[in-house]
Amino acid sequence: MGWTTFAEHPVTDAGRLCVSVSVGRAVCLWHSDLAATNAIPSAPPSRPGRGNAVDGGGVTKRSAKTQQQGPAMKGQLGFGLLTGAMCAAIALATAPARAQDIDNPLGMTVTHDLPNGYTAGQDVTVAVTLAVAESGTILALGLVEELPPGWSFKALGESSAPLPAIFPAAGAGGELGFVWITAPSTFPYTLRFVLTPPATQTESQELRGQAEYRLETGGARRTDVAVLVLDPGIDYEPPVITLLGGEIVAVEQYQPYIEPGYTAVDDVDGDITGWVEVEGAVDTAVLGDYELTYRVSDSAGNAASVTRTVRVIDYEPPVITLLGGEIVAVEQYQPYIEPGYTAVDDVDGDITGWVEVEGAVDTAVLGDYELTYRVSDSAGNAASVTRTVRVVEPNTTVKGFFCCSGDMAASGPGRYCDLGVLVGVGLSLFLLRRPRRGEIL
Repeated sequence: MGWTTFAEHPVTDAGRLCVSVSVGRAVCLWHSDLAATNAIPSAPPSRPGRGNAVDGGGVTKRSAKTQQQGPAMKGQLGFGLLTGAMCAAIALATAPARAQDIDNPLGMTVTHDLPNGYTAGQDVTVAVTLAVAESGTILALGLVEELPPGWSFKALGESSAPLPAIFPAAGAGGELGFVWITAPSTFPYTLRFVLTPPATQTESQELRGQAEYRLETGGARRTDVAVLVLDPGIDYEPPVITLLGGEIVAVEQYQPYIEPGYTAVDDVDGDITGWVEVEGAVDTAVLGDYELTYRVSDSAGNAASVTRTVRVIDYEPPVITLLGGEIVAVEQYQPYIEPGYTAVDDVDGDITGWVEVEGAVDTAVLGDYELTYRVSDSAGNAASVTRTVRVVEPNTTVKGFFCCSGDMAASGPGRYCDLGVLVGVGLSLFLLRRPRRGEIL
């Protein structure tokens, strides 16, 4: 990893800072009052060798050692674009001063986090955390991340504020440069970005990162080089089980339960529906809720489970029977006495006592009155029937149906109406006979 693109003009207090963001180009930051007459040195830059640690070196997983330090910058910052050659020329001017700038007064550290490793060809999000041990005013901040071969930058992720003003373009590889023109004021600071590894890579790789910052006192300050070992093939993603038919299904009592089905898909193993195990049973002879649990694990041991509730339900409504029939007659001014009814449910049994009767009969007024009989079983299945009560004058001939008045089970004089009965045959009506008072036809 090299920082040859970080530089400061040595003639004035105004500094320049360049961070390479792509091949052949660099982003340069400069002091706002830099004189236009300041010449850019033309001597070639010196680039420290890759991996030359200053403080003992050594690389460990998710840790870092110092490599090289850079120069200082003061004052307000602007930004522009220069060619890589121009920034390299600027870097030469500060080469002799690098030795005196090798320090990290704020104790800034760079830490990478990618706990689940990576899978070839699948995007991963890396979190880089910058922390400081001492307080100080940071005027400028840069971060360089060296990607493994074949890896590429995709996008910034959800990060702390402020976001870097300059960051790589999508598809960039090699060394990625991030620049904060307004440095973060709060630490720890976390920057997240999305990387895409090659589809064919199956070996451990290293992600190397280093930050450089500038203080009011001048000079470039650098952190140790942080190294993250990227382990391939680590699958932490559990399979996904989908229940066809939903998480709650119903089945009618005494009917067989037929499994609606399910699928299981893993991001690595693919379709593993055949690996699913189902726990539990359903007894459709007994009303109630039953739980079935579906479990599966992928080849990496990641487990998933979901639960389905099977509800055994009584769908059959009760049956109401009207004693005395659906049409009854009562003489005017005689009390209407209910002939009676029954209600039976296939599960709850005799529920006659649950029946509710709606309506009323006014025997002082001739006409038809409707009474509605309603009942619901314990499963909520409802039933209803209607009876017509016809209030008629005494000794009235009633056509087309048998009729009576009062309670069918009752007896005694004056309890039933004295009605004539006609039965229709074709277009003719025949008077069978006139019933005696109190007789039930």
